[in-house]
Amino acid sequence: MSAEDSMEETIHKFEINMSLIAPGIINTDGIEENVLYDDRAVVRYKLQRPMEIGEIIDRFDNIDRLVMLYYFIQRRDSQIGRSCSYYSDNKHGPMYRIDFYTERDGKCHNITVIFFTSLEYMYQDIIREHGRIQLHGRMEYLRQERKVIADFM
Repeated sequence: MSAEDSMEETIHKFEINMSLIAPGIINTDGIEENVLYDDRAVVRYKLQRPMEIGEIIDRFDNIDRLVMLYYFIQRRDSQIGRSCSYYSDNKHGPMYRIDFYTERDGKCHNITVIFFTSLEYMYQDIIREHGRIQLHGRMEYLRQERKVIADFM
């Protein structure tokens, strides 16, 4: 089995799993982007319907093996420009990060999932994202770096 076949299988299993544990979130027929790199794949899914960021967070918070990395609020008085990121904590299963953000209407219209080929690539990406997001403003939630590191030990 080639690396591309393996990644496609991982993505397919993720889509099936999400349809069971968080039904009504992603629209697998509405894939807006699907790019395969050497170390990861990036897939952007259109949501079944535009959703408020809090609604997605509530759904994801109830999923075992998903860890919130951050919840960024650009301006307290606005729903526009909010973003959130989760990552899988299963070292022996699919390795991915999920990102979503609010658009001009204050709702999320898609989620981006980054699938990784190795735990090392995933760790590097999560740590890089952890540092990058701190530069942009006020965090409603930011997982402590030591906890992130512990998740990969």
